[in-house]
Amino acid sequence: MHYDEAIGWLFSLHRFGMKLGLDNMRALTEAMGRPQEHYRCVLVAGTNGKGSTSAMLHSILVASGARAGLYTSPHLVRTEERIRIGDREIGADEITSLITEVRGRIERLLAKNQLAAHPTFFEVITCVALLAFVRAGMEIAVLEVGLGGRLDATNVAEPVLSVITNIDFDHQEQLGPTLASIAREKAGVFRRGIPALVGDVGAEALRAIKEEARAKGARLILASDGARIGAARALSPLSPPEFPLVTPVREYASVPCPLPGEHQRANTLLAIRAAEILDAPEHPIDAHAIVKGIGGSRWPGRLEWIEGRPSLLLDGAHNPAGCRALADYLGTLGTKPILLFAAMRDKQVELMLETLLPRVAGAVFTRPPMARAGEPAELLETARRIARALGLSAAPQLDVAPLGHPEEQRLGDAARDGYSAQDDVASALAAARAQAEGSGIVLVAGSLFLIGAVKEVLLGLPVRAGEA
Repeated sequence: MHYDEAIGWLFSLHRFGMKLGLDNMRALTEAMGRPQEHYRCVLVAGTNGKGSTSAMLHSILVASGARAGLYTSPHLVRTEERIRIGDREIGADEITSLITEVRGRIERLLAKNQLAAHPTFFEVITCVALLAFVRAGMEIAVLEVGLGGRLDATNVAEPVLSVITNIDFDHQEQLGPTLASIAREKAGVFRRGIPALVGDVGAEALRAIKEEARAKGARLILASDGARIGAARALSPLSPPEFPLVTPVREYASVPCPLPGEHQRANTLLAIRAAEILDAPEHPIDAHAIVKGIGGSRWPGRLEWIEGRPSLLLDGAHNPAGCRALADYLGTLGTKPILLFAAMRDKQVELMLETLLPRVAGAVFTRPPMARAGEPAELLETARRIARALGLSAAPQLDVAPLGHPEEQRLGDAARDGYSAQDDVASALAAARAQAEGSGIVLVAGSLFLIGAVKEVLLGLPVRAGEA
């Protein structure tokens, strides 16, 4: 099987949708020799920040000399972004071979009626990652949980450390309507006798997490206990901010934070505490490796700047909590950007826009080419209703026809009130750039799938449909 054929087959699995549950994963990994049992695993769950925390922890492990793998989701442009072998992405030939192997296993299991249903995209790419880490001789793998925890495909692994970054509202349809129900699902990654490191989750969620930890016999550790984060300071205008940090293990005089945003300091603390917990005589992780690893961390699509005229700020905020963190960052910029926005239909779009619209000078709404994406015209209507309710005034008034009229579509780059809609991402990006003009900023937010589509446009690639 060639690369394009392998990736094409993988993406064709989106037709099976999203399925929570571990029966398929257990059957499939059993047929593959239970690859997840051949190295230590860290499971990182949470509503927001789990990707950043996973990336920083993985960077620390690599800096310590460990043969460490990283599995994250979703990818932005290339499927290979999801799987890191040490300090590199998995190669095209490697992922092609592994997809081919997993596909063969699936076909044999289906023929013997040993799978309840055809595995989904996420189940298959998770199996590919688990197998990749064995083949590459990894000693430890950091696995970012996809959705929830208890029934997520990654939870087939038996972790040596479980992490919950934070708890907020997202995916209520699958995880339940309350913070407590969401917390219980995410605490499904806890194991008896295994440390469970928890960030700032709020009182209601923490009560549920403590109950789950007691029931499972997990060793609950709160990241904030015995920790103190000092004020951030930049040593020069071109250097990332640094801050002093005290943990129960040691004092760090200066920790670099190359990932922008105040919220990343909490994620940095989590990654450092996770590394300190993993430190052992047989797997040493010293302070030098921790500081070096944090300083070398990169996590694209999260407050990622792309210089230009205008400059682009890409942020994958896709729920109310993420948008609040983004809005806090926007308040430090001293100027209001033009927002390029898309969101999936199952997201709390009104809460997201209520948070972001006061921080921007106008907005263009679009959709990446995927079934779950909200319609741009509906997003535009919602934004205009919110703007009226909040008394917002965006761009100067333009005398154009009502929404949907060909004249408004012709103008495209700025609607009558600073809000407009474009059905394809390339046109929407062009409209937002024109509205921001050369000296402004275009903020791309609302969905990581939109971030990926914008990156494809910038690279001159076709915008491909994709999910999970």
